Amino acid sequence: MEIELLEKEIQRREEMLNNLQGELKEGLRRLTRTKIPTPKALEMKQEEARKRERKFISTYERWKIRARESREQLKSDISKGELASLMDALEKEKETVLNTYLEIRSHITPSPELRRHVDSCEAVTAEIMKVTYERMSDLDGDYDAEQGHRRLRELLKNSYARSIYGSTASRVTKSICSHKSTTLTLKQVDAAAELAAKEVEFEGLLEEERQMEKIAGTAEKNGIPEPSVFNGDPIQFIEWKTSFMSLIDKKAISPADKLYYLRKYVGGPARKTLEGTFYRNDSDAYKDAWNKLDNRYGQTFIIQKAFRDKLTDWPKIQPRDAEGLRDFSDFLNACQDAMTHVKSLEILNDCEENKKLINRKVTEALKGNKEFPSFKDFAAFMATEAEIACNPITSAYALRSSESSTAKQGSREPKRNKASVLNTQTEADTERLKPVKGKEKPPCTFCQNNQHRLHGCPKFIAKTLEERREFVREHKLCYGCTKPGHSAKDCRHRHSCNTCKGKHPTCLHDDNYVKKKRVLPQETAITSNAGQTEASATSMSVITGQPTNTSMIVPVWVSKKDAGTEKLVYALLDTQSDTTFVEQELNDALKADSLSGLCVRGYRSSLLINLPPAYTKDCIPVNRAHIPTSETTKRWNHLSKVIEEIPPLQDCEVGLLIGYNCARAMAPRDVIMGGDDEPYAIRTDLGWSIVGGASTCPDTSSTAGQCFRVAVRELPPVTLADAIRILESDFKDAKEDGKPVSQEDILFLDKLKNHIKKNSLGHYEMPLPFKERPTLPDNKQLAVMRLSHLKRKLLKDERYKEQYVKFMEEVIEKGDAEEVHDDGKEGEKWYILKRDRSTADQNNKRRRLQKSKLRVVFDCSAKYQGTSLNDHLLTGPDLMNNLNGLLLRFRLHSTALMCDIEKIFHQFHVRKSDQDYLRFLWWKKGDLGAQPQEYCMRVHIFGAASSPGCANYGLKHLATENKDRYPLGSQFILRNFYVDDGVTSTDSSEKAIKLAEEARRLCALGGLRLHKFVSNDKAVLESIPATERASAIKDLNLAFDNLPSERALGIQWHVESDCLKISTNLKEQPATRQGILSIVASLYDPLGLIAPFLLIGKEVLQQMCCHGTGLDDPLTNELRPRWEKWKNDLNNLERINIPRSYAPADFGKVIKRELHHFSDASSTGYGQCSYLRLSNEEGDIHCALVMAKSRVAPTKVTTIPRLELTAAVISVKTRNVLKEELGYADIEEHFWTDSKVVLGYINNEARSFHTFVANRIQKIHLYMNQRQWRYVPTDQNPADRASRGCFVNELISSNWFTGPAFVAPELSVGDPEVKETRTLNTETVEQDSLTYRLTKFSSWTRAICAVGRILRRINKDKSNVRLLNKGCQLPPHNKLHHLNPFLDNNGVIKVGGRLRDSNLPLSVKHPTIIPKEHHVTRMIIAFCHEEVKHQGKGMTLSAIRTRGYWIPGIGRTKLRRWTEEQKMADLPPERVNPSPPFTYCGMDCFGPFYSKQGRSVRKRYGLLFTCFSSRAIHIEMLEDLSTDSFIIGLRCFIAIRGAVRQIKSDQGSNFLGAKNELQEALTEFDGDKLTNFLSKKQCDFILNAPGSSHVGGVWERQIRTVRSVLNATLGLSPGNLPDASLRAFFYEAMTIINSRPLTIENLHDPNSLEPLTPNHLLTLKSTMALPPPGKFIREDMYARKRWRHVQYLAKQFWSRWRKEYLANIAFRQRWHTPKRNLQMRDIVIMKDEDLPRSEWRLGRVVETTMDRDGLVRRIKLCLGDRKLGKNGERLTKRSVLERPVQKLVLLLEND
Repeated sequence: MEIELLEKEIQRREEMLNNLQGELKEGLRRLTRTKIPTPKALEMKQEEARKRERKFISTYERWKIRARESREQLKSDISKGELASLMDALEKEKETVLNTYLEIRSHITPSPELRRHVDSCEAVTAEIMKVTYERMSDLDGDYDAEQGHRRLRELLKNSYARSIYGSTASRVTKSICSHKSTTLTLKQVDAAAELAAKEVEFEGLLEEERQMEKIAGTAEKNGIPEPSVFNGDPIQFIEWKTSFMSLIDKKAISPADKLYYLRKYVGGPARKTLEGTFYRNDSDAYKDAWNKLDNRYGQTFIIQKAFRDKLTDWPKIQPRDAEGLRDFSDFLNACQDAMTHVKSLEILNDCEENKKLINRKVTEALKGNKEFPSFKDFAAFMATEAEIACNPITSAYALRSSESSTAKQGSREPKRNKASVLNTQTEADTERLKPVKGKEKPPCTFCQNNQHRLHGCPKFIAKTLEERREFVREHKLCYGCTKPGHSAKDCRHRHSCNTCKGKHPTCLHDDNYVKKKRVLPQETAITSNAGQTEASATSMSVITGQPTNTSMIVPVWVSKKDAGTEKLVYALLDTQSDTTFVEQELNDALKADSLSGLCVRGYRSSLLINLPPAYTKDCIPVNRAHIPTSETTKRWNHLSKVIEEIPPLQDCEVGLLIGYNCARAMAPRDVIMGGDDEPYAIRTDLGWSIVGGASTCPDTSSTAGQCFRVAVRELPPVTLADAIRILESDFKDAKEDGKPVSQEDILFLDKLKNHIKKNSLGHYEMPLPFKERPTLPDNKQLAVMRLSHLKRKLLKDERYKEQYVKFMEEVIEKGDAEEVHDDGKEGEKWYILKRDRSTADQNNKRRRLQKSKLRVVFDCSAKYQGTSLNDHLLTGPDLMNNLNGLLLRFRLHSTALMCDIEKIFHQFHVRKSDQDYLRFLWWKKGDLGAQPQEYCMRVHIFGAASSPGCANYGLKHLATENKDRYPLGSQFILRNFYVDDGVTSTDSSEKAIKLAEEARRLCALGGLRLHKFVSNDKAVLESIPATERASAIKDLNLAFDNLPSERALGIQWHVESDCLKISTNLKEQPATRQGILSIVASLYDPLGLIAPFLLIGKEVLQQMCCHGTGLDDPLTNELRPRWEKWKNDLNNLERINIPRSYAPADFGKVIKRELHHFSDASSTGYGQCSYLRLSNEEGDIHCALVMAKSRVAPTKVTTIPRLELTAAVISVKTRNVLKEELGYADIEEHFWTDSKVVLGYINNEARSFHTFVANRIQKIHLYMNQRQWRYVPTDQNPADRASRGCFVNELISSNWFTGPAFVAPELSVGDPEVKETRTLNTETVEQDSLTYRLTKFSSWTRAICAVGRILRRINKDKSNVRLLNKGCQLPPHNKLHHLNPFLDNNGVIKVGGRLRDSNLPLSVKHPTIIPKEHHVTRMIIAFCHEEVKHQGKGMTLSAIRTRGYWIPGIGRTKLRRWTEEQKMADLPPERVNPSPPFTYCGMDCFGPFYSKQGRSVRKRYGLLFTCFSSRAIHIEMLEDLSTDSFIIGLRCFIAIRGAVRQIKSDQGSNFLGAKNELQEALTEFDGDKLTNFLSKKQCDFILNAPGSSHVGGVWERQIRTVRSVLNATLGLSPGNLPDASLRAFFYEAMTIINSRPLTIENLHDPNSLEPLTPNHLLTLKSTMALPPPGKFIREDMYARKRWRHVQYLAKQFWSRWRKEYLANIAFRQRWHTPKRNLQMRDIVIMKDEDLPRSEWRLGRVVETTMDRDGLVRRIKLCLGDRKLGKNGERLTKRSVLERPVQKLVLLLEND
């Protein structure tokens, strides 16, 4: 009865819980939206829930039966197969229960009872699986029934398990014993436990209901905000998470409630992510859920990718889809706002990423600030466009709607203006969709009738025009032919309208539409080519007869702050411009150095407005007709109030454009409105202006509209990756730099070689090297247009015009150009254009014109109809000399020479038939008012792609043809010219004079003029005509005036002092990444002479790039101090004077030259420097810096050895350049590095390295000999500055320019780290002195007797004794000075000291001074040391002085005792008594070896067994060094070789000196487990004492032989062997070792028997196994057949083993005599190879082990403890170790 009552109570509580949960859910739903299902729906829903619940109960009961059966089966001894089947069956039933539960959970919230069932199912299944795994692992040995039953009874301890096993147990008990009381008690316990759980859950739900009632009451009043449902969109994740955290997570509710809400507001894929988490309701489950969501959707990369994917997949926006444009704009703004939270979205600012969004904004940006627009600019641009497109009043859609409502115009339309459009689109054709042609006609899209198409459908035509257009728009049909699949702009079959003859279907004709007329705009777009990427831009204007439209253009006064000059100009107030622009002429008139600090005020106002920083522009594109005047106001009555306010038209230009970045100037102060179609007046602080107007239609038919393409290329900015890639270029395994020659280069050379000739004027004539002779369009129209632009520029600048006309007239007068009078052949003429200069060029143009002549460059890249002249010209190969090579040779000798070829391009003529391709337009005699005439160039021109190649080829051709006639001049032109600049140096003035003369004569043969000569030798300059000297030297008096400075290939050369200087004329740049890059890149130092200083600037730039700093972002506070210090130090560069010549002028003849290359690296950078060491006939040495390089360390973490190796490779590369360019073929070279690791790499030829190291070592070995590399200490390595950087003062005071001090004197060739081989000459000299005779004594007593006899013969020390005899003190530099010595009455030198008044004996107060190195002294020290029982240095020294002796410098004397040893023990019985093979054996492991498994490489080890009796070995392969692997190896060994009686092994310390991985892996080795395994196999496992590897020499020797030969043999393999091949190779090696002879005495006796081998004893066969037939050669290493690979390695193993082992096993050479046995209580110190001798631990012998021969070879000792208590007691447990006697040093014997 009690059980029934309990079950009823439980059922009642469950119903209440379900009702509460239902009410709770309904309450939550009421907070959002009330949804009342129909009764039928409720009934069906309940029925479905009941079905699922019944299904769950059924599957759960099946699982319970399976769990009980599994437990019963585990009580008996079953096989592993049955255990596996049991596990599979139970796991399958559990998965069924979980799937059923998930199905219920996807529809309704499961009841607590179901959740408890699921938890019990998972827990019980896991426990049974654990017990089964333990049984299958066989770790417990044979099955133990009692232990198994005890383990199964432990499963019943948990409360959830009793409910599953309880009924089964009760039924079994009832059937056996019929204990009803036990069954009832068990059920009562279960029911009571369930009731208690229900009560607790019931109370929790009641509390939750009370809280929800409070929430509901508040919600009814105010309405509760709640987060949206997150469905897995990463873009919405951050917003959703923020709302959830603020609305739910911050509430004071339990984690279970928060998890419930989280489940409620998560759906879709995100809900599937959290399925497993909702099974729990603790706080960890809530945290785990958020962790999963953050990892899946919250990572910045995921969010960034979602934004980019959505942006990429955005559907195409139709031309009139304003709403679609607005949606796209909103998403762009969302991307921009998300950048602050998702930093990786900043990649959208990159031009490569943003190139898909290119639009006319790019063109505007390029014209403005020359930078590619950022994503923010694009988003703002799209927002503006969307706003314009969606404006309800002014948008195109609104205008069309308004136009459709107006009255129809007359049927007769005025004649439209003719419009011609030229090349309005240059985008590449994309693949267009075409309708598929079929046999059946497609039906009408509107009515699906096959008899007509849409444009002929009567039902469609009956609709209104707006309805027809909407239908075409919705179905994405073409507006030109009403067919699907393409747009109107791509339509090739446009219909013709029957009404207006327009290119559109008649059904879409709009009677209210009037086509506007277009005319040629004032500013015609011109074509230029700056690169590869082209964008099209159109500019159209509508003429309206007499225009009355006006804009916000007002007259203003512009001035500079703190300046009195004002300029009157018109200002355009542009509300769509984000920047302010100033016309260039206005800026020049104000003399403004910078474009900041400008002020503006109104025409009649005194209020000054500060303008923001502005940009200059050649002209402000405004039509003066749009300037409002007082006449404008008279046309409109409502504007009569402001007639007096608006001034008349002023005589000034529009010189200012003010954008909305100056809001104060644009703010409206008053507005006068008119009608809908009337203009309005607006007043700002700058005055009144009128906006709007009306226009009348023109009645002329001669107006023509033209639209031109503007082709632009966006030069990509220097990105962070580009900057870092350049700074870290050395860390790419790229090919060496060279000059590759392509097929086009060969064609270029062939054309010039076959057609070059000298014409009648003495010049070389060459054709234009076309790829193929082109047929070009007539671009004269473009030339006319460009000439008109040039005309306007010339009229604006008189100085520019003068220079330009002068240059062109000189070209024509010299015959470089001639006038043409024919039209030329069609297709074979082209008009070349003068290149327009960029804005930056225009800003500096006037300053340049004051300094130098103008050079006109022709624009041969200008495209017309998609082609240009440069597109068809070959550029040719790179024929120019290396710039660094020219500078290196420029410094070789004392006399320098520099010159230039005048207009080198114009000295080589173009073939007559090709001159029409170089036509141009020009005014005759520079008269700009005359009609332009046609000219053609007769020479190669600046701007043509082929001109540099033709000029270089012609120059080298000239030198080659005359090399025999002028050898010096020819060599000079071939080797020392860079385009038209020649620099060289000679060793004498005479040679320089001759060289200059030959070069001038040789150039004159080709019509070239060599002029602008400069030399540091005035004798050379005097030999050159004044007209041919440089302009700065022409008027100098060479006898008195100093020579000025010149530039030699970009480097400042102070000619008078013959020094090189670093130019620092740098512009002021802001402290941004772009400004820093500009300054660092502007320092021209091709030879690296100031490389350490430049490294600091590069470091700052690299750190900015690593921080992701933008181009215009300011410098961070951390980097600013270092940058400012470096920038301020730039001015100090002028203090550096570098001698141009490597050797001084008076150095004399050089007889020996050496190159020394130093390299170094640090964590911040790496670099190298090379020095030329010169020796003259007098033995003087001079050293000079030749070339250096410094690089910043890569951002990726790289080890110092790798950086050092990279610096060494840079040294080798520099050496190659120097050796080639300097021309020293047999020069002696030395390489220095302070990295011993790099020296080890270079000198190592046996080991293989990783790819990075191997590639660089190969480069070094390719060019250099290992013996050329040497070690240099870091403090003497000058390259240390190149790797760390330094400032100018430190650079000047260091040895950077002269090299280290040890390079200057004569060098001892050789590495100081390498031991020298010396030959010694021994000479025997007979010594007959007292000292020599005293060395014959070994006893102190006998020596005293001998000294007593010969004391009278000792001579006194002459110097010291003479001073002491006179009573003088010894000088301070004397070693005995501090002892205050004196002579006693016997003439003995003694210590004076301060103990004269003490009561000590005289020998102690004044001890006798004896020399430290004397033999007598050593005998005294040994005597005293033995007397004090070896108690240390202090006790010995005290005993010496007590005896009356003072020995100077005795403190460093060391006396050490040797380690103990003992006679080698007899061989154990198992070594000398016969026994079956491997009954007694030793065991050890070796390795590792590397094995290839698929794409991965694994470590494998060898386990070696050595038989004590037969000396045979057995090798097994181990996968690792774990205990399990050892046991597997042992089992394999025993299975093959049979039972083993005894195995000996050491304790692993022999691995300490081998591999680190052996040491780490052996710590996991379980010796007890291995011993248990061997004991079960009736095998003894004996471990030797730690550290006594010599005891196991019988197997250690075998391991040494096998391991060394295996390593060398496997090194021959090009790759790693797989496991099967490695195991086979082990077995082959084992067979070879077992075939060795056991004795070698009879090996050389032809009459002896066959030597006995271990294989004879193992196999009992007299013949050994033969290898496979065939000859195995090295090529088998690369064969596909693995067995041949293994056999070749086995053959190599046998050869090496025979050579390296047999010769070394004949003798034993140690421990032949017995020694004293260590005894109890002996004091010893324990030797430790890893510690210094002073730290060896002290110990006392506590136990000895005596062998059968009575000798002690192993002992146990107790170690001393340094940490003792106050009373000397131990604080830690006593440490007792076992060690062999060979590891001990005896200090005190027991007796």
